[in-house]
Amino acid sequence: MSFLVSACSFVKWQAVNLPARFYNGSEINKIVFDPKNNLSLMITIPNDKNKAHFKKMPVVVFYYGGRWSGGSKEKYRFVATTLAKEGFIVVIPDYRKYPNVKYPTYQDDAAKALAWVYRNIGQYGGDPDKLFVSGHSSGAHIGAMLVSNKEFLNKEGLSPSIIKAFVGLAGPYDFIPQEPDIKDIFSKVRENDYAAMKVSTFVDGDTPPMLLLYGLQDKIVYKRNVEKLMEAGKEKDANITYKYYEDMDHIDIVAALSWYFKDKKPVLKDMTNFFEKYNSD
Repeated sequence: MSFLVSACSFVKWQAVNLPARFYNGSEINKIVFDPKNNLSLMITIPNDKNKAHFKKMPVVVFYYGGRWSGGSKEKYRFVATTLAKEGFIVVIPDYRKYPNVKYPTYQDDAAKALAWVYRNIGQYGGDPDKLFVSGHSSGAHIGAMLVSNKEFLNKEGLSPSIIKAFVGLAGPYDFIPQEPDIKDIFSKVRENDYAAMKVSTFVDGDTPPMLLLYGLQDKIVYKRNVEKLMEAGKEKDANITYKYYEDMDHIDIVAALSWYFKDKKPVLKDMTNFFEKYNSD
């Protein structure tokens, strides 16, 4: 796998997020879920939460990408508001990053955030029994590891069974690090060809349903990541499906959730259809 550029950066974040400033739902930012490490999350709530017919809403926890070394929840407001308009409460947590930490420290941060959501989202109108996980690029790897590797949520007294389903966008699920910084990030698990950081190592028949979305023009995360995870899922009887987009690259697939692309690309529809499939009472 090649990470030739900073994987999840946009040149014009302000333009992408401009419509989010006029979102008529609710946003609650900087909710601290880990006081020790000063880590916080952002909750975006659909605008119909106070209507008389209100019921607790399904929840999507989205992990942003950035080569495990960059990014912030504020840069992904466009993802939150887009999914919130579809009726989901959306939570975007921050996590510690390289070079300050290496794998699996940031993965533990992600698990702690998910555990906080499970235990507290009811206060914000969310249904903890309808909890979904998603992510883009390295964020998809983070989310997929939470779904597949029981170790991380077990540390929080929970298990992946709390997750109804997962949707990954352009995730590096099965690769061997090549660049020096990526090798360093995963330096604690080099033995056995980095098996301990591959999602395909952990999927089995108990893994929550997974949908892998991938753009065939992606030159940053290679298609083999999807193929290898699909192979492992088939061998281990995991519920994993995929969809390819012919004309999309690594950034297009998440940009498709922005105001500029969302009506032109099917990513949003494919995500929400998959979530709704498992959004039963």
